[in-house]
Amino acid sequence: MKRVLNSLKNWIDTDRSDFIRTFLLSEGFGFCLCISFIWGFRLDVYGGVSGWLIKSILLSLFFGDIVADILMFALLYARERGARRKEIAGDHAAGREVRAGRAVEAPEGTSARTAVDPRIWAAASCVIIACWVPIWLAYYPAVFAYDVETQLGQVISGPYSTHHPLLHTLIMGGCMKLMWNVGGINAGMALYAVLQMLFMGITGGWVLAEARRLGTSKPVLILYGAFLALFPVNGILAVSTTKDVIFSGLMLIELLLVRRILKGETCFGRGLWVKTAIATAALIIFRNNALYALVPTIVIYMLGKTRKRALVLTLAAGCLAGCLVNGGLKAALHAESGSPREALSIPIQQMARAYSLHRDELPEELRTDLEMCLGGDVTDVYDPHLADKVKKQVYLKDIRCFVKSWFKIIAEYPGDSFDAWLYTTEGAWYMGDTSANRIYGTGGGFGYLNTDTRSMPYGFEVTHRSFLPGLTEALEKAFSDNAFETVPVFRRIFSPALYVWILAAFLYVCLVRRDRSGAASLLIPGFVYLTILCGPAVLVRYMYPYMLMVIYPFIPNKETSKDTIPSVDSPETDER
Repeated sequence: MKRVLNSLKNWIDTDRSDFIRTFLLSEGFGFCLCISFIWGFRLDVYGGVSGWLIKSILLSLFFGDIVADILMFALLYARERGARRKEIAGDHAAGREVRAGRAVEAPEGTSARTAVDPRIWAAASCVIIACWVPIWLAYYPAVFAYDVETQLGQVISGPYSTHHPLLHTLIMGGCMKLMWNVGGINAGMALYAVLQMLFMGITGGWVLAEARRLGTSKPVLILYGAFLALFPVNGILAVSTTKDVIFSGLMLIELLLVRRILKGETCFGRGLWVKTAIATAALIIFRNNALYALVPTIVIYMLGKTRKRALVLTLAAGCLAGCLVNGGLKAALHAESGSPREALSIPIQQMARAYSLHRDELPEELRTDLEMCLGGDVTDVYDPHLADKVKKQVYLKDIRCFVKSWFKIIAEYPGDSFDAWLYTTEGAWYMGDTSANRIYGTGGGFGYLNTDTRSMPYGFEVTHRSFLPGLTEALEKAFSDNAFETVPVFRRIFSPALYVWILAAFLYVCLVRRDRSGAASLLIPGFVYLTILCGPAVLVRYMYPYMLMVIYPFIPNKETSKDTIPSVDSPETDER
């Protein structure tokens, strides 16, 4: 304790401004963490936080201060043990590799390994895929759930719609048509499941190989590899017919490619820029709202201290390519534009909640306008955690009336409007939330994951045939009946919000260390997260990218030496 107090005194004496900055960051992180638990508890037990907002803020400040004190103590302890790490970092910056605790000169003009080990990549991919094959056989031909019947319906009878990514719709339709003479739609969906499983398995193998290249410890690699291969959620989603799985893999690839650029790993040459542009375009192609995350990211990279001219141009080129592909597909398929209702999910929920709670006391004119905007009386259909039930009957005949009514509701019932947003997004920020586990109910293929087989038109029915019925039964009990919730502690690893907070903790560490490139690498995931907070619900498949990113905070966060790696655009070296 005396050493820690001496370290504290030395910190304050030598760099008071850094101490204050770190303390404020710790207070901010502690406050956000505590208020998420307090608000989540209030929502689940008392039905809202309105009327208790000031008290919740004061409580969060109190408990957040305790969390901040713990964090500061941990940082002081880290500073005590940081001398050797700084020495090692200095050796690395001088172009030397550190092995077995001693500095060894590396050959001049070289750096650490600049390419992933193909053997690790191949071996990890094979192991992951092999562990997923039994799940595929248990749900053969695929987990035919989510939006698949709508997308294949467009292929069968049209018209196409941009509500779902057109390329993904065409890929599924292409698999169906390619295998039609072999085994009908079942064979087509089996092919799609295999292709998606291969993509996700190869992506997971590449991530492990990339993490190994960057010096991630073996225990972390083993744990993450086991997580990918054995965590049942990964295997089930790998064979699920939803574009969100592919998007999640692409986001993980994008994160690590952008990290390479921000960390100055330009030794990969122009191929790195091309790969990043392709990954960026793919994000837009496989999720319509990805553009809303990429545009502000590009603007911040242009204006911020982490500005990299080549990175900005690369992301912009990827965005342009993705938009051109989507536009070309829309024109070629004569696809209809998706409804703007998706973007209005939160306003719809706010209006529906106010109507449901205050219908009898609403002014006659406002009540009439709400019924017109929401498609009638929504008292019986309003679901605090799911906007779809109300959203599907909203037709937006008069957008001016909709906006006017929304503003009136926010002004008249700000507390209920805030509660409506909190309820809809609860699963994205509250680690104790269970609503995301039963958005569509439980049992019969609905629960934490959707595994129901969707109905299709006559002649196109998909028939579920399990080759491992025992495994199917066990998985259904665990994730359809939500039996995993009965296991203390273990059930927490299924919370999507847990993985968000792990990344938030990593962001906190980056800010404390003044690691601008590390913090900047989280911009795209951060803005995608904001689109989820504006969405109709929090589903596991929406939050899946953050579950896959759990390894990211454990990858060594080092800068690449400019002395050993030639720079394409002379990027700035981040301050330490």
